[in-house]
Amino acid sequence: MKKFVHLPNEHELTLNEQIKSMSEFYRATLRIERQKYEALLDDYDELKTEFAALLKRSENKHNECGSGRKPISEKLKQQIIEMRKNGATYRRIANDLNLSLGTVHKVVNATPPSPSCEVL
Repeated sequence: MKKFVHLPNEHELTLNEQIKSMSEFYRATLRIERQKYEALLDDYDELKTEFAALLKRSENKHNECGSGRKPISEKLKQQIIEMRKNGATYRRIANDLNLSLGTVHKVVNATPPSPSCEVL
């Protein structure tokens, strides 16, 4: 809500008094607007911090409950591929590494075949 400063009739004030009165009015208005702006900046910073925290908390989660696929490290992927190259079955790899059969299958089939396996 804007507050209005009563300016006396222009006949009652000299030009310098009018300028001084208007200057005070605009300074007061500017001070109020600056306070509003600073409050908005504070709110923005709080929201930005809260958003960053939510993003960090939601990493590696498919949804809020934490269900869904979790990322697989490169080290684990290499271990799965090595076990498969050494002749281990999908089921054996899944049991040994405590992974699902689908995860093992996905990792093995996502890697390009080695040149020795190419069909001529």
